[in-house]
Amino acid sequence: MAGWSNRNQRAYYRKTVSLAGEYARQSNGEIGEMLVEDLSFQGLRFVTLLPHTLQSGDRLVVRFRLDDAKRTHITKPAEVRFVQERHVGAHFQQAVSMDKDLGFYLMS
Repeated sequence: MAGWSNRNQRAYYRKTVSLAGEYARQSNGEIGEMLVEDLSFQGLRFVTLLPHTLQSGDRLVVRFRLDDAKRTHITKPAEVRFVQERHVGAHFQQAVSMDKDLGFYLMS
């Protein structure tokens, strides 16, 4: 494919999802509702339901339920990597490879 380069490839597959959840900012306790838009082994992208004050580098705890048969509850620490209005990208602080439920979900 013309113009294709390895820069355009992600290290991990991203799964498009639509999962309700919430985030808690560790520095000031700000809590907000979010909709997770995609997940990978390394992180997630979500949109906040209301305006927020999140910034790159903020540490969060994200909580959401998978839409699997068990409705698995996920709680993970994450660090904000980018913010574009209400869209936020965050990197998990713990390896998903250690989280078998989330790992299985991403591979299904």
